Amino acid sequence: MFDNLLLIKICVQLPTFSLLAFLAFKKKWLTTSGCFTAILIGLCFFTYLDLIFPLILFIGGALLSKLNKDKKEKNGRNAYQVLANGGIGVMCLLYFYSLPFAQFSHLGYVAFMVSFSISIADTFSSEIGCYIKGKTFDILTFQPIKTGMSGGISLEGTLGGIGGGLIAGIAAYFIVDNLEISFLVAFVGIIGMLVDSVLGSWLQAKYINSVGEVSEEKELDNKLIRGYAWCTNNMVNLLSNLLVIAGFIVYKKF
Repeated sequence: MFDNLLLIKICVQLPTFSLLAFLAFKKKWLTTSGCFTAILIGLCFFTYLDLIFPLILFIGGALLSKLNKDKKEKNGRNAYQVLANGGIGVMCLLYFYSLPFAQFSHLGYVAFMVSFSISIADTFSSEIGCYIKGKTFDILTFQPIKTGMSGGISLEGTLGGIGGGLIAGIAAYFIVDNLEISFLVAFVGIIGMLVDSVLGSWLQAKYINSVGEVSEEKELDNKLIRGYAWCTNNMVNLLSNLLVIAGFIVYKKF
């Protein structure tokens, strides 16, 4: 059976994912590093149903990102961004398939769906919030901040994130035909989006330059005024996903 699976992955999945990643690269949805990382992650999926969640994240996020043409990610997502948003979910999926008695209701598969739901809700919230540019406030201090800054929330962005979580919940119901699991996938995804904002406000590095402009990028003439230099947006995405998934697994097991 292992030989058959390996043959399928080499002869079918590898060329398929390579073609999709190349098309995404040509459309500037992925950078070169993001392209190769997406191919490697794609080989970790075993069935077409498994692909529903990463496709919602990837295609939905890529299309929404094109609304914000002045963002730094306009040339596509790099390897770090791909791993920060999909790495935890892929690990949960591999854990699920490593168990010989695994069922669709198994915690590992639910955690996989929840992990991608968090990334979907957060991505939809960020892209829609940046596009509409409504009033944005820091989630911890409640002070007005520039649209697009980590830790900021707006009504429009929050509604976009809720919409992303609901889409993930509907996808979960399509896969497992279980209303309780579908609700959990949507609800925990939305909670994860809010946790991401909290960590973005609390931990992510914020810098100020010589003319008083605040940004999240380290440059020659700016200095750290908040957060930690090691904590980038990718790190916040990874940490929020990891913490919420760990809490979800502990809650479901005990």
